[in-house]
Amino acid sequence: MSLKEQRETSFLGEVLGASPVPDIQRLREQLRVAHQISDALARLEALRRILQEGSSKISELTPQLLDFLKDPDELVRTEILQALEGNSDPQVLVHLLGLAVADPDWLVRGWAMTCLSYADYPWLNQFLWQVYKRETSHFVKVRALGALVFRGVQEAVPLLTQYLDSSYHLLVINAAQELGAAVSQLPSAVVEEVCRKLHERLEYWRARSAWGIVEALERSLQAMGGSSG
Repeated sequence: MSLKEQRETSFLGEVLGASPVPDIQRLREQLRVAHQISDALARLEALRRILQEGSSKISELTPQLLDFLKDPDELVRTEILQALEGNSDPQVLVHLLGLAVADPDWLVRGWAMTCLSYADYPWLNQFLWQVYKRETSHFVKVRALGALVFRGVQEAVPLLTQYLDSSYHLLVINAAQELGAAVSQLPSAVVEEVCRKLHERLEYWRARSAWGIVEALERSLQAMGGSSG
């Protein structure tokens, strides 16, 4: 770490340690300082500390957090999207729509899809379908389908379930997570069909000792009220 980066980190430490009480003005000042850190990893770590401390005041920090969605580092942008998940204010929605189609990083576009699932605008369903059809990243496609299922669009269920057959671990895990998260939006007959598919894939991946996938499938089954056996 360079001398400049050491000074930035030291200064941020002083700001972060200024008071044990999560005062909104102090949190905003912390974000301003973090925004000026030149090292991406140090910037990300600073953000995580601030977001953890101010977890109960995220909505009040929204204007400052939105500034980080232009950050050159994709992990910083993703961290902010995770913090904003569930926030469907119009100012947030505008940023999400732009990131969903224009961000150069597939991870950011995928998280933008997840964030859009909470917005209560019927026209978003068509937007999500368009992203699914035009996207080249299957990770983003899975997240778009997951958002649609979460919003009660049953036509997206079989398309999302198909990703459980993928040979790519990340896609299987994400498809299982998306199905588990959207279970409350699915009728019982659809849940039963999805559970059968999850059980089938669970046995397949258990036999191959792919424990990351096994855990994701088991959690999805538990969310759906089905035994993982």
